[in-house]
Amino acid sequence: MGAREDESWPRSWLSEPRFKRYLSESRGDEENALSLYVWNGKVAAALLRDIADAEVLVRNAFDRALSDSWSEGTGHWILDPASPILRVRWRLGKHHQHMDLNGLNRAYVAEAIRKLGGLGVATPGRILASLTFGFWVSMTSRAREEDLWVQHISRAFVSPHPTRRTVEARMRLINDLRNRVAHHEPLLKFKLEQDHERLLELCGWLDERVSNHIREHSSVPQLLTERP
Repeated sequence: MGAREDESWPRSWLSEPRFKRYLSESRGDEENALSLYVWNGKVAAALLRDIADAEVLVRNAFDRALSDSWSEGTGHWILDPASPILRVRWRLGKHHQHMDLNGLNRAYVAEAIRKLGGLGVATPGRILASLTFGFWVSMTSRAREEDLWVQHISRAFVSPHPTRRTVEARMRLINDLRNRVAHHEPLLKFKLEQDHERLLELCGWLDERVSNHIREHSSVPQLLTERP
């Protein structure tokens, strides 16, 4: 059975609630709303490409920082139970309960190893590549300032040496944008030009050459000028 005769095909395809958000931006003009939907998809795809490049940069920079600064173990830090992100680290929570700051990390790494086929197959590189961006964001949290940021992660950043708080805020912004893009949410209310510049700035703090490369090849700025 086809769509109801009194219902436009974009509404039937996208659903009334989803299409309504684009109609609202288009003052009820269905043709413009559909064009806006198409534009939103193109911007989302372009953003996801740049975010993916930034994620690879963050992942490898943090890995190098930990590998270079942690000298207690004999293997890669992602597999060593004594590493800064896997060893048990108790902290008193706000409700006076003890919590292990690395409990979730161990769970994420164990799940990654399981999905990759076990320790014989799961090399450090494959494990790192399978972890979410949120895993790396957590390394910049306030709770990890002394044991991770000061001792290890801050070494990944070059001039102007941003503060932990600044890096955390920037990475959380990018992670939120990534999640919204991945779930096909409308980006109409986002300050996309500003957010894209912040992504490039974060990359520049790690490696200005990479930031310049992403900027040179990004289609985001051009697409933002083409909004219907």
